Amino acid sequence: MIFGVTILVFFIMALSPIDQAYSVLGENATEAQAEQYREEHGLNDPILVQYGNFIVGLVQGDLGTYGANNASVADRIGEALPVTLQLTFFGLIIGVVIAVILGVISALYRDRWPDQIIRVFSIACIATPSFWLAVLMILLFSSMLHVLPASGPLPSLTADPGGWLARMAMPAIALGVPVAGQLTRVIRTSMVEELDKDYVRTALGAGIPKRVVVARNVLRNALITPVTVLGLRIGYLIGGAVVGGLQLLRSRLEEPAEG
Repeated sequence: MIFGVTILVFFIMALSPIDQAYSVLGENATEAQAEQYREEHGLNDPILVQYGNFIVGLVQGDLGTYGANNASVADRIGEALPVTLQLTFFGLIIGVVIAVILGVISALYRDRWPDQIIRVFSIACIATPSFWLAVLMILLFSSMLHVLPASGPLPSLTADPGGWLARMAMPAIALGVPVAGQLTRVIRTSMVEELDKDYVRTALGAGIPKRVVVARNVLRNALITPVTVLGLRIGYLIGGAVVGGLQLLRSRLEEPAEG
């Protein structure tokens, strides 16, 4: 699958009418400079040769360069990956905590007003795009209330936990809310199925408190399906966190210049 994606992306980019040399060097570059750039980067080679060189470099861990300064793509990914993973798992924790609480409450109060409210809330979360929610949060918490920063340097978690949390809060919530909406529905459905099983009625008939049955048996059995769904959503979270991670990384790199 990865091999197919590389073919698709590489050949679609090759069909672009934009000259890569002028795209990197700028429109003011001379033809001699552009030709030198094409020669140095193998852009004059046949397309199959270019793709073969790309695959060989990819296997060797060389992802190429970008920009007029020939910055390493691999180095850039290595710098951004830790921030992306932090943002991903922070958003994952937020989504899971919200989903478990709301899913359990919704199942225990099935077809009553708490269930109806949570159902509407979960559908709204699923239908809310992360980028749109992020914009609204910036307008509310940064521009109007001035309680959370919308940009700036990202401090280290160990050196400044409060500052790290303030920078990560809005993007993590924006990523976690859609996941929370989907998981809430899945947990609610699984919990309802477990609550209708015979072992639950038997345990309650034996005098075991309902909270004990729910916590020790029902919730444990009901989380099998949500955990599977959660594994599939991690890819979505990582994909959504890439942009936020790059922006936070840029803020961190700009910190010395601002000082």
